Amino acid sequence: FQSPEMSGGKAASLAAIQKEKEQLVLEIQRLQSDIDKYEYELKNISIYLTPEEKKDPKEQLASRAKFKFNTKPQEGIAFMLENDLIPDDSPASIAKYLYSAKQLDKQVLGNYLGKADNAKILTEYADQFPFAGKSFMTALREFMFSFKMIGESQVIERTMEIFSAAYHRQNPDFPLTAEQLFILCYACMMLQTSLHNASAKRDKSLSTVEGFHSLLGRSDLKNLDRQFVKEIFDDIKAQPFVSDDAVDELGGIEPGAIEKSGYLQKQGGSVKSWKRRFFVLSSNHLSYYAEQRSKGKPKGSIPLQGLEAWKESNSSRVASKHECYRFAATSVEEMEDWMNALRRSIESSDDSQV
Repeated sequence: FQSPEMSGGKAASLAAIQKEKEQLVLEIQRLQSDIDKYEYELKNISIYLTPEEKKDPKEQLASRAKFKFNTKPQEGIAFMLENDLIPDDSPASIAKYLYSAKQLDKQVLGNYLGKADNAKILTEYADQFPFAGKSFMTALREFMFSFKMIGESQVIERTMEIFSAAYHRQNPDFPLTAEQLFILCYACMMLQTSLHNASAKRDKSLSTVEGFHSLLGRSDLKNLDRQFVKEIFDDIKAQPFVSDDAVDELGGIEPGAIEKSGYLQKQGGSVKSWKRRFFVLSSNHLSYYAEQRSKGKPKGSIPLQGLEAWKESNSSRVASKHECYRFAATSVEEMEDWMNALRRSIESSDDSQV
């Protein structure tokens, strides 16, 4: 109920005051969030420092940079550039720092290097390794254990291709071309999945040296020396060349089938609350789990055939005529990555609409 006295100009003035108040509250909340973030950062950077390093301002600065990178890579890189920890924003300079820096989170580093936009940085990063004169498997292990690779087919292909080119550049006398090395790397990934990934479907044909040699024979590697093939097989069988949790082991989805994976916020169906879930986009399905390391069946799976995907400010929608699913990402960049991946998957379906 509104009294006659509150009509007209007075009502407009009160509405303006209320709006200013709301904006002020939001600004105070933003400032408090910045203060909390800074205090949290100061409290946690000490884990990267020895007692001697805590007394050194340069080491404290480097520690802040690592903490920022491990929290939000893009902010970490920007901080490094602002404070001259990296001389410039060239891929070579960034890669050199990431290669030499200690205590970077391997999962975060893998996510950063795995982005398509950072392919030049990954190329320069691979060139930092001293591969010259080292055996193929020794070099592959050194490279793959330096970060945790995302189990997405495009990322795996790009990573293997970049490693192959780097190894070939440093070992020009190696009897395989860069293209043949890439095929060998991908075959090794398939062998590792078959031998060591308990959640993936086992390929019985890859349980023996003969089966692995046959796989290579179906490509451009049919003339590989059998002893060389046996050494690779025995090496991978004895120990995976990718760290245990570098590739997602979710619900039997093989790494090569994963188009994209990562955390998003999902709005509930009946209860409209938001919950953090780990999503896997694979074979025209968007599945989600409580956590990344969850095993077995997902909490839910959304068939994408015939659906549409679009953005709503800072969130994404995937919808059909009868249902609408809402997701939110932590950044515009992440949202765009997911939108592109979803649309590619939807478009690949026979009866899709975008």
